[in-house]
Amino acid sequence: MSSLVARTGLPRSYLYKLEGGEVPTPGIQALDAVARAFDLTLADLIEYGTPKSRSHRAASAAERRHSNRKLPAGLGRFIAAWEREHPGRRMPADAVRSLAAIQFRGKRPKRPKDWRAIHDTIARCLRAYVGSVPE
Repeated sequence: MSSLVARTGLPRSYLYKLEGGEVPTPGIQALDAVARAFDLTLADLIEYGTPKSRSHRAASAAERRHSNRKLPAGLGRFIAAWEREHPGRRMPADAVRSLAAIQFRGKRPKRPKDWRAIHDTIARCLRAYVGSVPE
């Protein structure tokens, strides 16, 4: 762990919490530091985009269908609209999980257009920060 501390510049305690899943939403700078420590891009680390294999795609779709019951209000309708606008594509399961976890001071958006605004803003920021990120 000490060499990872040196390579990332992040505190040891933070890395332990990150590794143990105790950091629900790590900052983009921390994620970038970890990615660089392992010679990865930030996009590689968070695996944003479409799954690489057919079996992974099927598992992601099954996971998404199973978890739809747990989605915050309006998010499921936004995802359905997004997928209609992108024929033949499914919103990646990791993007769905990330959006579903968003809250600010304990509150979440309720309307599909608010979820769209959040999705589009995050995608735009990631494209500016890491280069190419799928819409």
